[in-house]
Amino acid sequence: MIAMIILRLSTYSLERGINMTNWWFAGSRAKYVKNHVYAKEVIRQFILVNLVAGDTVQTGGEPSGVDGWVEDIIFKSFPLIIQRPSLNANWKNGRQAGILRNIEGIDNNDKVAVFYDGFSKGSDHVIKYAKKQNKLAKVYLI
Repeated sequence: MIAMIILRLSTYSLERGINMTNWWFAGSRAKYVKNHVYAKEVIRQFILVNLVAGDTVQTGGEPSGVDGWVEDIIFKSFPLIIQRPSLNANWKNGRQAGILRNIEGIDNNDKVAVFYDGFSKGSDHVIKYAKKQNKLAKVYLI
C-alpha cells in the first residue's frame, strides 16, 4: 500500500515537473535540548518551507528527541510527505553503531537537515559527513 502511494505521488510529481527529494533528518536527543517547544516549532517551520508533497523523510528512529519529533510532526501535520522506515542503529557494532547508521542515512538520501544542540558528537559527525558528501541542506541550533 505504501509503495503504491509513493508511486502515485512520484508519477503526479513527475508529470508536473516537481522533483521529489529524499531527506535524512538528524539531531540531538531530547534530554540535551533546553526548549522542546522551540525545537519542535523550528522543525515544523523547516518542513513547511522546504518539503513538498511526495518528498520522503527518514530518521535514525530515536523516539526521544529530534527523530521522534520529526516523525510526530509529519504524521500529524503533513500527510502528503512520505515517512520511510527509520534506520535503527545495530548496536552489535559497538560504539560506532550510531555513526554507521548516520552514514547509511546520509548516503541513501538526497539532502540532510540537522537540528543540533551544539554539543552532540553524533550530530556533529552528521554535519561534517553531509558537507563532505555535498548533501547538507541546513543546520539549526536548538
